[in-house]
Amino acid sequence: MNKTLSTFMSLAITISILSVLIIGIVYQSLADKNEDHTNILEDEYNLQLK
Repeated sequence: MNKTLSTFMSLAITISILSVLIIGIVYQSLADKNEDHTNILEDEYNLQLK
């Protein structure tokens, strides 16, 4: 395998791994925010009923 191809493949693998990690972190963060928002809305609804 020539050097240019191996360099390209290592860069592609590194970028792929970093992309998956970043997407996973962002998705988890957004899921947590959505859960917090749902809890806040439930609390406001319960306060309005009292």
